[in-house]
Amino acid sequence: MSINDIRQLVWQGALNVQITVKPTLLAVDESPKDCAVNLRIPRDIYLTCYLPAIINRVRDSLRVDLDDEEQHIWLEFENVPLYWNYPAGVLYDSMIGLNPSEREDKDAENSLEVWRLELAQGPKLPPGVIPLTGGLQQIRSYLMHQWKQACFILNGSSKQVMSLSMQESSRFWESVVTRDQENFIYVANKVIPFKPRFIPVIIHQTLPEVKLFQPVTVHSKDDGTRTKLIDLIQAQFPNLFQKDHVTLSKVVSNGIELPLTEDLYDLYNRLFSLDGFLHLSICLITDSEYAEEASK
Repeated sequence: MSINDIRQLVWQGALNVQITVKPTLLAVDESPKDCAVNLRIPRDIYLTCYLPAIINRVRDSLRVDLDDEEQHIWLEFENVPLYWNYPAGVLYDSMIGLNPSEREDKDAENSLEVWRLELAQGPKLPPGVIPLTGGLQQIRSYLMHQWKQACFILNGSSKQVMSLSMQESSRFWESVVTRDQENFIYVANKVIPFKPRFIPVIIHQTLPEVKLFQPVTVHSKDDGTRTKLIDLIQAQFPNLFQKDHVTLSKVVSNGIELPLTEDLYDLYNRLFSLDGFLHLSICLITDSEYAEEASK
């Protein structure tokens, strides 16, 4: 399978999402199920791009004013706040791995997998959640900021992003919103070099607590060999991924369990997200996955 075929599959990846409202926000006689919003969204997009549509769908069922400027709105999964500034698929891969036994039961049932989230509101945002006050324009600015960071990591400067014309910058943003992969790759290829200085990677770990790691990741090691995923993971998590030991964890990106022997920059080129970073989620394995590994 070619790199373009893989990129297309990643780009087309989607999630079934159901959003209900915290019961404390609902009007009398309204139930969360009655005002649930069901969506099928791309994995590689920010959840908050859909927030205006979600709010419009549930507004009439609420006892609170979601337009109150002194109140904040955010989404939660099992009472854990979600950081809107990471792609939806990354959040899903990280959060759904909290309970591997439950995931295994769902797989056995062969049922449609739905990610169930809650809309919350309060006077203060949970720690780590960035205030969203500028709507889609703020999301667009954040996306370009992330690409400047990724460009600096890849090339040693942000010149390639800063040199984009206004038309190209607009084209880039529109490609994300309209899901135009051809235009997205056209602009991304202006930034991503054949041989990078470093590789833009963000690692997401949810247990024992939610943590993010952005390690300095080289393209090639001192001996000239290219960095593999296992080199990065064992250096960052020596206790979780030990040589010649069965591990309780696995590395997931875009819903795919990654072989630890893969070349890291090859993975980046196939699986980088809309923000220019390769996002890796550390997930617990299920009992059956552990038994399979132990039997090898």
